[in-house]
Amino acid sequence: MEREAEQILNASGLHLEWRLPSDAARESYDDLVVVQFQGACKVEPVPYVYDELGPMAFTYASDATLQPFTKVSCDHVAASVRSAMWGGDFRNADLLMGRALGRVLVHELVHMLTGSAQHAREGVTRRALSGRDLIADSLPLSPADVTRLRQLHTNREH
Repeated sequence: MEREAEQILNASGLHLEWRLPSDAARESYDDLVVVQFQGACKVEPVPYVYDELGPMAFTYASDATLQPFTKVSCDHVAASVRSAMWGGDFRNADLLMGRALGRVLVHELVHMLTGSAQHAREGVTRRALSGRDLIADSLPLSPADVTRLRQLHTNREH
C-alpha cells in the first residue's frame, strides 16, 4: 500500500512519511493526515456477500471544508478487488489488496491535500474506481491532479 501510494504521488513531487498513531502522538507536524482502516484489510479466500455500492473511503468535512481525516472501508475494497480477480491473481492477493488500498488512499489524499471534492475524468481520482482499476498494473494521477499537487508543493516550499 505504501509503495503504491508513493509511486502514484511521485509524479507530483510529494513524498509521504508514514507513522503509526502511537509514534505520531510524540511529534508535531505541519502537514498531517490521519487515516483509519476499518474492517478486514485482506482478500478472504472464500467470498462473502458484501454490498459493493457506496464509497470505499470518505474524507471528513466540516462546514464544507475537507478535513485531514479519512476512513477506508477495507471490506468494501476487498470485495471490489476480489470481484476483479481471476486465475493466478489469487496467488498475489496480498499484493493486489495493497495496491488497491494504496490507490484508494491516494484518491482521498488528493481530496485532503487540495481541499477539493473535485474528481478527475481519468486516473486514480475518478469518481468511481472498479475492481479492475484497483488491481490493474497502473493507475496514475491525472495530468490535472499532478499539476494541482505540484502547485500545492511549490506553494508550501515558499
